[in-house]
Amino acid sequence: MKKFAVCAAICFFLVLPTISFGASGMYGSFNAGLAKSADGNMTISGLGSAELEYDTSFTVGGAIGYRLGESGDYRVEGEVAYQNNEVDRVESNSLPVDLGGGVILSSMEASMLTFLLNGYIDFNYGSAFSWFFTGGFGFARIDSEMTVDGVTNDEDDTVFAYQLGVGAGYAVTETVTLDCKYRYLSTEDFNIEGGDVEVASPSHSITAGIRVAF
Repeated sequence: MKKFAVCAAICFFLVLPTISFGASGMYGSFNAGLAKSADGNMTISGLGSAELEYDTSFTVGGAIGYRLGESGDYRVEGEVAYQNNEVDRVESNSLPVDLGGGVILSSMEASMLTFLLNGYIDFNYGSAFSWFFTGGFGFARIDSEMTVDGVTNDEDDTVFAYQLGVGAGYAVTETVTLDCKYRYLSTEDFNIEGGDVEVASPSHSITAGIRVAF
């Protein structure tokens, strides 16, 4: 998985210069909104598993891309985005209630930095309004902080990530477009605690953003 992440990173940054400097339809974008991780699960080797319920948090992201085709109905972009989610509740399935007088898991949060290569299909029917589908893939750098039995542990992992989304845009001018988007983001299970803990949880987000053509 580490080798794949390195290869993905190399491909990502090789593509970006082409996107940035080789297209007449180049644009930049920024978006921000709310992200909610779906209820996930955690497995601790030798102890058992638990279900995790996350708080709603924030997400921000930026991208550089360009339009393809004479009509500009297709877009390709490189995107970097960040989100942070904290576990609101832990429902233990098979984990022990305590370890040596301390709670097995008293708090947990995870931040995620994603690097994605995205594609878009835009649908425009001659008005300022349009809508689009999007999909992409890349990798995510996940940093987690977990307090177990009163001891806080910081761990990180790099895993494969992909996204699917749908949204709508409104062209304010010929070069400025406002949009809103729903996105489903999923990653491979990430390991913490030296590989003894596996956590899985996709996320849903709703963002508002701006695209500026250069």
